[in-house]
Amino acid sequence: MSSHYTLLTQGISKMSLIATLIAPPSSPAVSPLIQKLTEASQAGQLPTFTLLPTLPSLNDTVQHLQFLSPIPHRTLKEKLKMQLEDAKIDIFCHEKGFEDKKLLLCDMESTIIDQEMLDEMADRAQIKGKIAAITAQAMRGEIDFEHSLEERLSLFQGWKRSQLNALKDIITYTAGAKEFLHGMKERGFKTALVTGGFHEFADDIACDLGFDYVQANRLEWDGDTLTGLPTLPIQGPNAKLETLKQLCADLSLSPDQTIALGDGANDIPMLQEAGLGIGIYPKPIVAQHITNTLQYNPLSALLALDLKHP
Repeated sequence: MSSHYTLLTQGISKMSLIATLIAPPSSPAVSPLIQKLTEASQAGQLPTFTLLPTLPSLNDTVQHLQFLSPIPHRTLKEKLKMQLEDAKIDIFCHEKGFEDKKLLLCDMESTIIDQEMLDEMADRAQIKGKIAAITAQAMRGEIDFEHSLEERLSLFQGWKRSQLNALKDIITYTAGAKEFLHGMKERGFKTALVTGGFHEFADDIACDLGFDYVQANRLEWDGDTLTGLPTLPIQGPNAKLETLKQLCADLSLSPDQTIALGDGANDIPMLQEAGLGIGIYPKPIVAQHITNTLQYNPLSALLALDLKHP
């Protein structure tokens, strides 16, 4: 298996662009769609491409198409989507997958875990509608993150630590998150959990999944009681970008050697700076700014982007 993919990697031109098509297990196989794309290429509706070898066990769900003609990532993705019409598959346009990548940064809420923890706190406090509206505004980029965080936290003044700890039991991981993180650690990646959420939740998640670094906000406590304020400075969207840059400096890496995952507006600066930024079940504003998005597959499907170790 390893020799097969060593040869594959050696055969990839450094100037080429690769489109990886990944179908979820419940969808029709990817392979039949290749004939349609071939016909579109022959008709001049799509640049010429060649198929890269895929392990037989992946043929029904994964195909790698190599394009040698220069074309912007987003333009290629739009052309592919136009030809594939309503096919519910994920399309990733990249130069060389995981090759040369060394650092993974992941947003936490709605990316690594299913929940938005402030919304869960609001549910317990029976103010979910008010909190959700503020959260949604922030995720859409309509108000800045710092203001939205302060506004939401003020509603929880007087909460006890035991109330917060009780919420840890409801946390669930995004489908495929554990497998994905395990696979990335096996590949030697350094991993960072970067979130505008709170250390009170993030530290346990980071420990459970084996993250090497964690960045989060801290709640301010007066003994065992929440003051309703965050501990300054607030870790907002720029903090995620700065963490990427700082970790690159600390590890002697360039941003091109990073992969970043996130779902909301406050992740966009980090996703744009990373060598491979991927929107995870993204909010519309993220899909507008980020070419590569995961919409139909579990998180573990991203391991297929590693052409050397599928």
